[in-house]
Amino acid sequence: MCINIAKSYMNNAHGIFVLHNYDNNSKTYNCGIEFNKGEIMSIKTVQYKDYYYSTRKSDYELYFSFDIKYDVTDFTMSGKNCRSLDISLKIEYLFLIDNKGKLHKDGKSFNEWLLTCQLDNNCSFDSSIMINSQYRSYGVGTLAINKILLLAQKYIPNHKLQGKLSPVDAGKDNFERRYKLYKNLGFHVTENSFYVEKLSTLKIEHNINGIEKIDAVKTLYDLFENKQQLQFEVSFLKNDKQRIFTHLDKLEKSLLVYKKLMLLSVLTILYILLS
Repeated sequence: MCINIAKSYMNNAHGIFVLHNYDNNSKTYNCGIEFNKGEIMSIKTVQYKDYYYSTRKSDYELYFSFDIKYDVTDFTMSGKNCRSLDISLKIEYLFLIDNKGKLHKDGKSFNEWLLTCQLDNNCSFDSSIMINSQYRSYGVGTLAINKILLLAQKYIPNHKLQGKLSPVDAGKDNFERRYKLYKNLGFHVTENSFYVEKLSTLKIEHNINGIEKIDAVKTLYDLFENKQQLQFEVSFLKNDKQRIFTHLDKLEKSLLVYKKLMLLSVLTILYILLS
């Protein structure tokens, strides 16, 4: 077992240290504990991966995944109950399929968004929220920020949140696009940032039009069912082929008998005529 110190909080003479247990098999942090001058406190760590595809563009379908990990920590600071939340969402762009069914993949491509909370109930994104330029307008960013905000609303509804808007997104069209996104969610938006006083006031979208979640278990089950059906059809066709060959063989034998009978009939008639 490998114990890693993941983070620490200091308030004068009081300190809180969070310890994580690293699982070498799953390569993830599967549990953790924290202590404050001998007081044992718990930390909730959750990690999962979801797969999606987007049909928001008529010429391409985009397949992508979200690898989400978050830590919820409850602790006391100066006699008050406090909560901290850290969220990591890694976007992996898997591949594109064009309207002719051709697959396009340009190697591994990622974006990672991080949300952290301070002890003063302020939350922020650690870096600019970015979507690779070739994968914009598929709804990936809209879905990602809604996933993060949904978790934040659940665990820290009274916290503030602020974020920076990337200068890469500069330009009238992009400014209007992102302004509309954050404004519809309930943020106050400026040219370079967005913020909200309470996360609970945001309007979260649970479903994004044109994006569907891929159920891996159902997909595997459907593939298995399709395989079984194809195997049955192949077996049926093989049997059908055998039945056709058998029937053709019978027809050929019947035709041969018919030819012999015809020949015998002709010979008989000739014999009678010549007698």
